[in-house]
Parts: sequence; structure tokens; C-alpha cells
Amino acid sequence: MDNNARIMEIGRLIATDHKVAAAPWDGYALIVVYADGSRKLAGFRYRDGAPPAAATPEATVQLGEQLDALRAGTQVAGKAPWNACVVKIRRDTGRVAVDFDYDTPTQWKIGPETLHTVAERARPQ
Repeated sequence: MDNNARIMEIGRLIATDHKVAAAPWDGYALIVVYADGSRKLAGFRYRDGAPPAAATPEATVQLGEQLDALRAGTQVAGKAPWNACVVKIRRDTGRVAVDFDYDTPTQWKIGPETLHTVAERARPQ
């Protein structure tokens, strides 16, 4: 599977996840951070300009495998793989886009003080 097909499959897995689909949404963002030997996910639903609502998909084996394969498949020879990415989905267009972060994964770290800022930074446009 090429990277574009893999991104579409990741989008499909997210959009059909029961936690994501539990409420209406116009846009969705999944933040994926690889740190300390593990993969961390944080997802948000967006609706009509309302504040983001937490909606992290179930960390299924299939989703994890696709994310790991995307990370490996987008690695440039001789360079480290990306440390974070944001998968953004627009429901009206079906568009799935991914932003890769090679240098500053800490900007995606979510804590009580950063939750709103990070969720808004990830908002699909």
C-alpha cells in the first residue's frame, strides 16, 4: 500500500471508530506522538466553530499498524522519522490531510495548561 492509500485508510479507520462517530462532527484531528518508545494518540471532534471535544479513537491494532507503517513509509533515507503527526479530516469534503512534525513534537504535548491551545492548533481548516 502506498502512503496516500495508507492515509486514506487511516482516515477511514478514524471516521468509523465508535468513539469518534458517537457525536456529529464537521472536522476531526488525531494527534499522534511517538516518544519514549511508545505511540500516544489524542483526538478531537470539531463542530460549527464550537470548542473542540475530546474523541480519541480506540487504539486498535489495525490503526496502530497503519500509523507505524506511515511513519516508516515516509521516513527519508539517512534521517530520523517524524516524531509527531496530525491527521486532519474534513467531513464535508472527505479530505484527509497529514501534517508531519520532525523537530518539535513537544508542541503537541497535551496537559491541563495546553489542552485548548493544542486542540485549536490541530483544528482542520
